[in-house]
Formats: sequence, C-alpha cells, structure tokens
Amino acid sequence: MPLHCESCGTLNPDSASFCHRCGALFSSQELEEALHRMQNPTCVRCGMELVEGGTFCPHCGSTQSVSAVRMRANELSRMSLMAKMLALVPGIFNIFGLGHLLLRSYLRALVFMALSGAIYLCEFLLRERDMMSGEWQTGLLVFSLLVFMVQLWDVFKITYRLESSR
Repeated sequence: MPLHCESCGTLNPDSASFCHRCGALFSSQELEEALHRMQNPTCVRCGMELVEGGTFCPHCGSTQSVSAVRMRANELSRMSLMAKMLALVPGIFNIFGLGHLLLRSYLRALVFMALSGAIYLCEFLLRERDMMSGEWQTGLLVFSLLVFMVQLWDVFKITYRLESSR
C-alpha cells in the first residue's frame, strides 16, 4: 500500500522516507506501518505474499527488488542517528525539541521548545532583576538538566521503537 503524503497528497512507494514530490518526511506512524509491510513483503503487482529471498513473485512472475528494503533500513538508521544528534548537541545549549521535529512528533517538539523558551525567559528576567545567583541559578540549572535528560530519553525511546520494529 503506497504512502500518502500529508503535505502535497502524492502517493509514494512503501520504501520511501520522504515524499518524492515535496520532500516531506513521513510521520513515525506511517514509517512504522511501512516497516511492518516490509517485514511481510507482498508483490507490487498482484499483492500476494512473497517468498523470502526470491527474485520473482511465485504468483504472477513479476520481478521483486530487495535493494529497496535495504535502502529503507539505511535511511531509517541515518534518520535515527540524526534525531539523536539533534536532541543531544542543541540540548546542551538549552534548545530542546529538534530531534522530535525530525521524527515528526510535533506535539512533543512543541512542548520541549516551549520549555526552551521558558528557560531563556527565566534567565533573562533573573538577570534583569540581578537575581541570577544562589538558589535561583541552581534551580534553573537543575530544571534545564531535567528537561534535557527527559527530551533526550524520549528521542532515544522513539528511535529505539522505530529501529526494533524493522
């Protein structure tokens, strides 16, 4: 079953991570469904189940491609690594939610970006009022570290779920 792009409405092959027309990344749910279909491959022409390792469909005789499945697995690994890096590196500077954006977890990305904004707003207000010392600074640092660890753990959890489903 082809993937339907939510951005432009184009039908894309099951093995696609991105829309071939507009370049939009498919959601993690769409990717999980595509990975499930790849684990139980069916013929593109007749829809019947394929024999593992076969080059041709045993029902209609059409040629089947294994390289598309391997390419899809490599793309998923690259996307997973990139999401982890986008959670780790900017997170050190209190910029949260970028890994979630790449994984198309928009609500979680919005929550973590709002927390980033709140941290920067608190720092600004505390500096304006010359209260950036002692327990206020320690409290803000502990809160920042807590948000950093939670968002990093969440990105690792999402990518692990995607990788283990392949």
